[in-house]
Amino acid sequence: SFNQMGDQPLFFSRYDAIDIKSFITFRVASTGVLGPIENDIVVIRPNGGENLVVGIEDEIIWATYGKVSLFDVHYAIGANPTEDEWNEIELNYVSNDSITKLPWTWGLVDNLYRVRIKDSNSDLQDISGWYFSVVPSQLVNTSDGNEVINKTSDGNEVINNSKMKKPGKLNW
Repeated sequence: SFNQMGDQPLFFSRYDAIDIKSFITFRVASTGVLGPIENDIVVIRPNGGENLVVGIEDEIIWATYGKVSLFDVHYAIGANPTEDEWNEIELNYVSNDSITKLPWTWGLVDNLYRVRIKDSNSDLQDISGWYFSVVPSQLVNTSDGNEVINKTSDGNEVINNSKMKKPGKLNW
């Protein structure tokens, strides 16, 4: 049943249908064809869903449009961070490239990380699209499918050379 409508509760059977409507807002920036390019920042990586390895250097990557060249880079752990919960990675980072790569080593294991890239001179910013994780190690499969490399936070690699049986094949 759903919330009451007037004095009567509203019930649905398994034969009834519910039409749920939603919307998505897209922002389209000018490419400069019809006028000057708007200033914009777009986080590319990590932008959500990645599993980064604690203690191993990775890259924070973002694209810029317009005339933005001085950046404040922050990260936060936890859902819906407040302004006080953003931790500094780099302040006043200078880059005149349209794609910027900032090397960074993640120090804490958690699954609710977000990155924020902000114009140092304005309120212009972008935040990673969703949460990403920093994990203690990561499994990497090689091309032959027989060897698994486990990268650990101390930079070591543990290799497992066990053979995997293919479905339907018996080795007696």
